[in-house]
Amino acid sequence: MTKYILKDSKEKKIAKIVINESYNFNPKNNALSKVKYKSVTIYDESKIKIIINKQFESKYKKLMKLIKSVIDDETSSEDSFMICLNETEKLREVLENRYQKYLKKEKYDKFLQEIIFLRDYLVNKVYEIDVDKVVGGKLR
Repeated sequence: MTKYILKDSKEKKIAKIVINESYNFNPKNNALSKVKYKSVTIYDESKIKIIINKQFESKYKKLMKLIKSVIDDETSSEDSFMICLNETEKLREVLENRYQKYLKKEKYDKFLQEIIFLRDYLVNKVYEIDVDKVVGGKLR
């Protein structure tokens, strides 16, 4: 967050206080690019929302690919479902703590509902695997 205080030089009183939200991130540097950036700070609120939306959607897509691969694999174990469950919880916490103020309410609610649905599904799958282990162990 950046604060600017503008003072009137004649009256020596505060004329205006401007507070700007800022967002810092480390961009991926292209190997072909001649200019390398370590950090970028953005102050324009509309640009911040666009960048955060893209960042979150890419994280969400990665999580969906991971979950899809685990579900499609017939030999998935409890551990692989637990990894997906942990990643889902991490993404939910990031959404609630970091991205909530930047995303539109409708988009935030949509992502949150989908993540909670995925979490519940994964919890049920882990529970089913545990029950199958216990029942399978007693019958043998």
